[in-house]
Amino acid sequence: MKTVHYNILFSLLILGFMSCDGEVKTRNEGGSLIDAIEGEEKVNFSETETFYVLASGGLRLRASADLTSEKKEVLSYGSKVEVAPLNAVPIDAVSGLKGKMVKTMQGNKEGFAFDAYLSSIPVPEEGQTAVQYAMSLKGKKLAADFEQIESADGMEAEDVFTIPANNFQEAFLIGKKVDIFETDFDLLENETAKLVIRKGMKTRQIKAQSDSDVKEITGKTGKIKGFDVPSKAGDNYWMRYITFEFDDNDDIKEVSLQVAYEGGSWTCTLAKEGENYVFRKASIAD
Repeated sequence: MKTVHYNILFSLLILGFMSCDGEVKTRNEGGSLIDAIEGEEKVNFSETETFYVLASGGLRLRASADLTSEKKEVLSYGSKVEVAPLNAVPIDAVSGLKGKMVKTMQGNKEGFAFDAYLSSIPVPEEGQTAVQYAMSLKGKKLAADFEQIESADGMEAEDVFTIPANNFQEAFLIGKKVDIFETDFDLLENETAKLVIRKGMKTRQIKAQSDSDVKEITGKTGKIKGFDVPSKAGDNYWMRYITFEFDDNDDIKEVSLQVAYEGGSWTCTLAKEGENYVFRKASIAD
């Protein structure tokens, strides 16, 4: 009986080793993989997805899924990373952006990053125009496009810029990098009703309720849906309206920027159309 018992145990061990080996081989066939982060609880391998860093100043790679944890690296703008979407940790909004801390790998660098600053598509190069960027995406077989329609007298024009972004805030951040949107503000912060205006290298938060320089634009329900930002010395416009439309989940589904300046005006709207996100910019010359 002892001999039979040992033989069964040995057979089970052999089957166990074969099963583990087969599982690893199957997972490796899937392409890029990421292991557990050093210092974190050991987890199984899982397939990753490729993203691109969308934060202009680079994206911090942290030791754990906490915005206050040790900064391990700064991933440069435009660089490619691998992200493990499983076990993502939701966090509070950062500058109005919603997102999660996700396990991220770039070469031998591993850690956690805030995925709101990660793009599902290659991001624009510094100084790249919307036309150039759309052409580069089309060259990668992505559903991007740029079309310009001008009136016969050349006084009016409409630019239509289409990108296959994953969500509204990804499209918004990409639009800020090319010349079609030409904006210096970040998204509206939920609940706090603030607008973040960027002036050069500095950032200042404006509370519309108390700052006389910024006027609220409210809807019929009294909810803030935009801002009037009057011009100051050094600005190249004399009027600017920023308005938002929200969906049933209170997330922004459309943003419109209207600017008037000496020589004309333009309005640019970002919204989802079908499967893609579309910027529509209408310009009128005086």
